[in-house]
Amino acid sequence: MAEGAMAGRDRGIAGRLAAERERGFAGREAELELWSTALDREVPPFSVLYLHGPGGVGKSALIQQYADLAERAGRDVVVLDGRRVDSSPTGFREAVAEHVGAEPVQALEALKSTANLVLILDTYERLAPLDGWLRTALVPELSSRALVVLAGRTPLSSEWILDPSWSRLLRVVSLRNLEGAAARELLRARGVDPSMHEDVNALAHGHPLALVLLAEVLASAPDDRPVAELLDSPEVVEQLLARWVDRVPTAAHRKVLYAAAHAGVATEGLVRDVLGDADGAGLFDWLRDLPFSQIVPSGVALHDIVADALNTELRWRDPDGWAAMHNLVTMHLRARIVRAVGATQQLVALQDFLRLYRLNPLTRPFYDWSDEQTEWLEPATSADRDAIVAMTREHEGSRSAEQAAWWFEHQPESFWAMRSATSEVPAGFICNLRVDTEIATGSCPDDVVLAMWEHARQHGPVRSGECIRVVRFWIHREHHQGVATHHLVTARSVMDWMSTPGLAWAFVKLEDMDFFEPIFAFIDF
Repeated sequence: MAEGAMAGRDRGIAGRLAAERERGFAGREAELELWSTALDREVPPFSVLYLHGPGGVGKSALIQQYADLAERAGRDVVVLDGRRVDSSPTGFREAVAEHVGAEPVQALEALKSTANLVLILDTYERLAPLDGWLRTALVPELSSRALVVLAGRTPLSSEWILDPSWSRLLRVVSLRNLEGAAARELLRARGVDPSMHEDVNALAHGHPLALVLLAEVLASAPDDRPVAELLDSPEVVEQLLARWVDRVPTAAHRKVLYAAAHAGVATEGLVRDVLGDADGAGLFDWLRDLPFSQIVPSGVALHDIVADALNTELRWRDPDGWAAMHNLVTMHLRARIVRAVGATQQLVALQDFLRLYRLNPLTRPFYDWSDEQTEWLEPATSADRDAIVAMTREHEGSRSAEQAAWWFEHQPESFWAMRSATSEVPAGFICNLRVDTEIATGSCPDDVVLAMWEHARQHGPVRSGECIRVVRFWIHREHHQGVATHHLVTARSVMDWMSTPGLAWAFVKLEDMDFFEPIFAFIDF
C-alpha cells in the first residue's frame, strides 16, 4: 500500500514533519499506552477504538500520533477525514482507492486482504450515514490483526454498544481537556514563557486548541498584554467559535447558546424564561445533544472554553445584548433560589447563581468553578473532630485549635466538613457559628468572637430574639483559605444567613483580608 511501502525508508520531509508533530504533542499517556499495547500484540485486545470529544480537544492530533506509531511498527496505514469523504459506500470506496493505489471497485478488497491494516477515520460524525454499513459489512471482514480507529465529536452510536458480539472487541475513549502538567508541556513546546503557563492554562481550561491559539497570540503580541485579556482578542474568539458554533439553525437557537454560556448550567426553565413562549423543550433537547455540551446534575453545561468564547463574542458584538442577557439570566437564577424546595435544591440554585461571578473581571479571581473541583460539604461528625482540631493547629496555631475544640463541643451543628471521594478524612472544614446574648455573656473563651460581639454592641446592639453569625473557621488541609474552596464557603454562609431567623449581623474571619477585600467591597459586605 502507498503509505506502508514507505516504512523503513528515509522519509525526508514527511519524517521531519512527524518529528515536529511529536515534539509539539503533549499528554494522552494512557491513550498512547493503550494504542502501543494493541500494536505490539499478535492479536490485538480490541479491533475498534472509538475516540470522541468536542472540537479542538485534540482528537486529530492524537490519531496522527497513532498513525505515526503504526507506521513505525510496520503497519499499513490508511487515514481518511470524514470531511473529505462522500458519506456513501461508493464515496468511501473512492476515498480508499486514492490511498491504496487501486481502482474503486477493488479498493475494499485491498483493505480486507491487508493483514497489518490500520484504518483511521477522523471527523467520524460526518460519516454517520455509513455507521451501520461499516459496523456490519466492512469492519467484520477485515483481518483479525487489523485495527480501526474512529474519531468524532459525538458519542458512539448505541448499535455498537448494544451488540454483544462487539463487547470485547470495542474500546471507547472520551477525550477530556489536558491536565496541568500536560498543558504546561504543550505551552513549553509552543515557546510560552514558563512564568505565564498557569495564567494561560487557567484561561484555556486545559483545552488543547485554546492553548495553541493563545500561545500563537502571545507570540504575535509583544505588547505584554495581560494573559487574562487574551480571550478579548477577536481573532482568537473567531477561530474558537468557528470550530464549535459553525451551524446554528435559527436566531432562537443562538440565543439559547448565549444563555447557556452565560448561566454556566442551563435548564429547560432557563430556556423558557430567556425565549418567552418559544419551544423550550425542543430547544433544550437540541442544546443537550450538542457535541460540546455535557449533562451535569443540575442541567446542561457547555464546555468551559466554548462558554467563555460565546460570552466574549456577544459582549464584543453586542454589549447591550450581553447586558440584557445578563439581566435575564440573573433574574431567572434569583427566582430559582426563592422557588427551591429543601436545602439541597436551594444550594444548587445558589451555586448556579454564584457562577455568574466568573463573568466579572473583578470577582473572577476569587472563585474557582473549574471541572477539577472534587470536594463537597457535609455536616461534620464526631469522627471528624480530631482532624478539624489538627488542621486548625497546623494553620492557625494552638490557641485557635483550642477554640475550635471548644466550639465543636458546644455547637457541633455549625461545623461542615469538606469531603472527597479519595479519603474518609475531611480535606477541610467550615464553621459558621450562631451567637446570641446567652453565648456571648456566658463562658465563651473565644476572644475573636467576643470582639465581633462587642463591635455589634457598639454599632447596632443585638435585640431580644436576634443573633449574629460568625464564619469563625475556614480551613483547607492543603491551602488554608484559598479560592479553590471559596465557593463552598460562600454558598454555605449564604444558606445559613438565609435560614437564620433574627439575624442581625454576619461576620467572617479571614487570614488575608487584603486579598479578599475587593470581593467583599463588591458585594457591599
